Amino acid sequence: MKFVKWVTLTPEEREAVGGGVRQNGSRVASFPAVKEHTFAVSLPSGADCNVTYTRYGAKSHKYQFGSPACQRIWHSDVLIGGVNGIEEKGKELAPQAFRLAQLAEQKEMRRKTPPTGEDLKTMGVPQLSPKSADSYAGLYTVCIRHASGTLFPLGTLYEDPEKAGKDLESGAHRQIALQGEQRIVIGICCRYARRWTEASLIALPAKPPEPEKKPARRTRKTQAY
Repeated sequence: MKFVKWVTLTPEEREAVGGGVRQNGSRVASFPAVKEHTFAVSLPSGADCNVTYTRYGAKSHKYQFGSPACQRIWHSDVLIGGVNGIEEKGKELAPQAFRLAQLAEQKEMRRKTPPTGEDLKTMGVPQLSPKSADSYAGLYTVCIRHASGTLFPLGTLYEDPEKAGKDLESGAHRQIALQGEQRIVIGICCRYARRWTEASLIALPAKPPEPEKKPARRTRKTQAY
């Protein structure tokens, strides 16, 4: 008995069994359904992040981003292309995982009490009054980091870490004379410690586009007669 292949299967069912999939009438390569896969992506901060992919169905895919993002994202659509398709989608989801991690960091910085296992003694003497810590909790600003690890805020407070990063990129703080191991960083206010601490999730500045090179002008050589 002969069976007509793929006639009664949806694109999702074809992908689930690893068969060829037709898109816009054209046939694409056949890939086996990958159940699990681990790979690495680059976060907007420039840090590498391991990602564990798990497939639960044709439209159910889990991407578990490891440290420093520590976020889980579900993708509810068909993935084609085997391992390459999985990794491309992971790269596409990396900025979303990074932003979720920033929001989680802000949420933790706004806690009234430290997380379980956190020893306040290791964070140093409080810098802020309880009222100031309540007001500044989770906000970002450009800071000087001293060799001791203490941060000293320099300027405007921002809710959005991207704006704090642009403040740092602007060069407005370059005139500050740093001494020894001091350096300029982005700080975030920790409410329960009543201190400024260095933000761990700041995106790298975007590279400016390279100027367009104009073709060299040809000069005519004149001949003396």
